[in-house]
Amino acid sequence: IGGGHDAFGREIAPLDLEALDAALTTMREHVDGIAVTAAFAVRNPSHERAAAARISPLTGLPVTLSSELTSRLDAPRRALTTLLNARLIPSIGRLIAAVERLMAELLIDAPLVVVRGDGALMAAAVARARPVETILSGPAASVVGAAHLSGLARAIVSDVGGTTTDVAILEDGRPRLAREGAMVGGHRTMVEAID
Repeated sequence: IGGGHDAFGREIAPLDLEALDAALTTMREHVDGIAVTAAFAVRNPSHERAAAARISPLTGLPVTLSSELTSRLDAPRRALTTLLNARLIPSIGRLIAAVERLMAELLIDAPLVVVRGDGALMAAAVARARPVETILSGPAASVVGAAHLSGLARAIVSDVGGTTTDVAILEDGRPRLAREGAMVGGHRTMVEAID
């Protein structure tokens, strides 16, 4: 869609709302969510926000803005991360809803939290909006659990599952993180997750 800002956040072209409407007309029946990303949205997110304000009422679909996921530049990686997030929203929404139903059936009155890819916890509502942050949460949970159970601050942890084996490093009682972002399908994202 036409529009955009320069590296200083100054508008270089107005957002083309007619083109946005046309694109939404052709895609809304074929997608479960929308990713909105602009090259310099971290400098000025106004076009992303304007697009989201238009997309939501016209489609009723969840919308992910790249400027809300990260404040770092590197538009291609930010776009990939935004696309992954938009794609994961329906799946994690179904999963969280199922867990909440089960908790209600079992009369469990406790907040539902989800493990992030860096081993920290987030509220279920945050996970629904930012599911991309759950990438590599399984191995991260294993490392945090291993630290707790072993009492060790430094260790190598092997998480053997049904189809994969993940090996991670525990340093100073925390999982070592991939500073450049998690790898997904051979692509580097902007998700802070376990290395």
